[in-house]
Amino acid sequence: MARVNDGNLLQHFTECALVAKLTAEGESLRLVATHAMAPHEPAENPEVHDFNRRARAKLAAASKDSDVAVLRAYALTFASTERYPNSAALFAALLGAPRLAGVLCEIRPEARFALEESWRDTDVAIEGRDWREAHADGVLFPPEGLDRPWLITLDPYTWLHDGEAKKEQRGPYLMRPDVELLRHVLAGHVRTGQPGALSAFVYGVDPSHAKAFRSHMLKLADRLGLERAVLGVGGPDGTRHLGIVMTTVPDLAAEAAEGWDRFLSEAEAPGDVDPAPLD
Repeated sequence: MARVNDGNLLQHFTECALVAKLTAEGESLRLVATHAMAPHEPAENPEVHDFNRRARAKLAAASKDSDVAVLRAYALTFASTERYPNSAALFAALLGAPRLAGVLCEIRPEARFALEESWRDTDVAIEGRDWREAHADGVLFPPEGLDRPWLITLDPYTWLHDGEAKKEQRGPYLMRPDVELLRHVLAGHVRTGQPGALSAFVYGVDPSHAKAFRSHMLKLADRLGLERAVLGVGGPDGTRHLGIVMTTVPDLAAEAAEGWDRFLSEAEAPGDVDPAPLD
């Protein structure tokens, strides 16, 4: 089930902004999603989980005429807390499914079946296994002669330190050993010469986990000579939802971060908390 809180808002604002910019001239898109989610899922019980007013307000403000890509996508998918779309559904709404190709990884059987039905007869393949297994088989690497922009996006539960989960429990999380796997896939896409970006999001991180996530991911961007930016929003318990963008496109990472700051400031509501700087 989706949470439909500020973390989802951060993720989908950023991804939709990247997709809109990468395909602004009518290009198609190659998409690699490591934690795809079902095409639509109901939100978790708002009496139990933190439904932040900003996220709910943005759903209510969605418009097909908005100049903000995520608000157009929300409107086009009729997004709500009862039927919240995944990233691929939002991109299909913005571009049209025929303009999408790539790989969606999802380990939950019921979500995988829904994805297979949704993307039947398209160029989007569904991998019903951990993205690390798909990586080992070369599935996540770009096809020879890639002729379109690309987006690699990661939506794990959160970042874990080494030793906080056994290898067989790593599936829905992101950890330091995963960064080297990402390097291989990302470098392969960069070498195609096509414009593209990687985005990654972690949720509810305390300062220690946030520092590790930022450090390892920013080092990855620097190793490949990519422009990068950190985006985030604070929660009432002092944790943060964080996103990182790294890209081959000049100024795109900075534009995404600046756009998020503007979008967030427009959504502030009394009682919302953003207590700590990103760095």
